[in-house]
Amino acid sequence: GAVDTGGEGHSSGGRGGHDEGTGGGRFEAKGLSASVERQGKRGGDSGEQARERLAKLRARKEIRSSSEEEEFTLPGAMAEQATSESFEREAVALELERAVASAISFNIGILYLYGHASAALTDMMGAWVESVKLDEAGRPLKGLSAWDQSPINKRVLAKGMQVHPKDPLLALVFDRRLGMGVLPMLQFTTSFTFYIHRERRLALSSFGYSLHAIFSHGKDKLRKIYIMREKNLWHDPPDYYASQTRFLRLSSALPTKTGLLSEGGFEMISLQLREFTAAAMLASALNRTLLLPQLKCGDQPMAYPCYAWYHRAMAYFGWAMSQRVNMPRTCPLYYWLSEEKLHAIMDTPGISLSVREPNFLNSPRFKMPEGGMRHAQLRLCAGDECPGTSSDAPISSKGVVFGAATRITHPGRTRYAELHAALVGTQDVAVLHVTGGGLAEIDVPDWPRWVPRRGDLAAAASGTWCNPCPVTRKVAYIDALQPPQAPDASARRDLEQFCRAEARGALGLSEHRTCCMPDARGCDRCRPGEKAPLNVSQLTWPAKSWLTTWASLRYPAEYEAVKDKWQCSHPFCSGKDREHFP
Repeated sequence: GAVDTGGEGHSSGGRGGHDEGTGGGRFEAKGLSASVERQGKRGGDSGEQARERLAKLRARKEIRSSSEEEEFTLPGAMAEQATSESFEREAVALELERAVASAISFNIGILYLYGHASAALTDMMGAWVESVKLDEAGRPLKGLSAWDQSPINKRVLAKGMQVHPKDPLLALVFDRRLGMGVLPMLQFTTSFTFYIHRERRLALSSFGYSLHAIFSHGKDKLRKIYIMREKNLWHDPPDYYASQTRFLRLSSALPTKTGLLSEGGFEMISLQLREFTAAAMLASALNRTLLLPQLKCGDQPMAYPCYAWYHRAMAYFGWAMSQRVNMPRTCPLYYWLSEEKLHAIMDTPGISLSVREPNFLNSPRFKMPEGGMRHAQLRLCAGDECPGTSSDAPISSKGVVFGAATRITHPGRTRYAELHAALVGTQDVAVLHVTGGGLAEIDVPDWPRWVPRRGDLAAAASGTWCNPCPVTRKVAYIDALQPPQAPDASARRDLEQFCRAEARGALGLSEHRTCCMPDARGCDRCRPGEKAPLNVSQLTWPAKSWLTTWASLRYPAEYEAVKDKWQCSHPFCSGKDREHFP
């Protein structure tokens, strides 16, 4: 279902058709001075004004980041509604959706019935039962309809539907015998509106009442169980919560990769997936249960799961502002993990691997041992990072009781016997926290025989990722753009640079702007004045984040050298692929 995100402006111009607006993220002013000065000459902001705007946007993003709470550390279900005492006091219940306007998205997951309408409701339930016994032509089926929502919606609910004369938010349905309201989708949620629209819900000081595990790019049992487990909403058997279990939790080295963070790109995702694979092998080797990681996503990686088409940003007419949904800052498990493949590994004879959801230790059903839990930290170093020493020091973690804790530093390139010896003092430690640049590149040639193969784990966590910036209908699969034999010389980097450059141009911070013709001429650099810079004040709330985030990303060295003269020649940017051009 679509969530009304408020008004949005657009500017029209020449070959470009229409181009809709956005603003508000973190800008890095470095390296933009020349472009800013040129923009002043073209009639937009002066160089000084543009720099002031960049500074304000950057400050806004830093304030937002510093105040962000990690909901995963809070105990209990629907933890996001308790991010602070003031938030609890100000939490608001949202209004109903407009029922008739939402008809395309009707999905009966949770139904509240009023007793005074029992006769008409009973008749409607009977009509539902009959509707799933018939095909589209009304002929009896041998079994029941494979997709029950379609006949229920089309033949029963929508029959004679119209706006209710007493309340425009309601609809008259079932031959106008019943009044019906559609519950607010940000609160009575699907997987999509719960996880992907989380920031919108928090921005409205609202909270979730329920989670219906649909719109999650899969409908098998494991997918739905993991969606519920991720928020402590699934009740497993008591032995699942055994407190004597020993755990391994990984902390990504991504926050230390300042160069990568400033440039963005898919390597941000790729690094974390390699860390997951390594951590799973390490947990298996050490006979520990892996706490699945929280994959940091957001818009900086300029990537999205290909099936989640609503994250795509570009079309031949420019930015598809009204359609694009931000990537969540933390991706839910179903965005990157194949539960089916993971469980196939865990069920393989001779393989030992156990996992739990990221928030498992905060589950109300997990019983904390008396006296708390002992923790230790293993930092896997790489190259010059390895001092060859270790030291004892206390560590802390929000929301978890700590006893004595130990820090150990060890090379990522090692042998199993050496690693085991280094960790001999952690046998009775409940949680081993693993971090460091050596994790993603861990190389242990003599893993025990019960450890899963790296390739199998990578397949369970690879997913299918796309770049959001092609102007064609053909999606830009990152695997195809980044062949394993030449990851640094791939079309992926060109398309990522296209995202950065177009975003700067759209905000008037660069002369780089692409205009397209819906014929064989395809796309080329806009002529002077052909497209005006976007009006930041008219930009929608999602665009104020993702477009300015892309514009703030630093150009990699090979593109910085050619700056505004650079032009993407790939068919995804040029529109020369006529078969797939809109």
